[in-house]
Amino acid sequence: MGALPPHKKLPPPQLESESVEVQLGAEGGSVTLMRTAEGGFTLDGEAFVGGAENPVEGEGGRQYALTLAEGTWTAAFLPREVVID
Repeated sequence: MGALPPHKKLPPPQLESESVEVQLGAEGGSVTLMRTAEGGFTLDGEAFVGGAENPVEGEGGRQYALTLAEGTWTAAFLPREVVID
């Protein structure tokens, strides 16, 4: 048996950003999140974690909290604060 030929290194696969569209409901429209190479998400190019502390804006100025659980994004409407004088 002869020597094995040298192993040719293949270039690493090109990673493409995966986009995730989240529906905000009939009157809220939708937002698109982009998955980063590190595993997080961005919204309009800025890091996005989700939750009530980091709401996204839907149509008409409505605010929604996005939550990722078990691979599924859910959107919860945040009611506008009522200010009483």
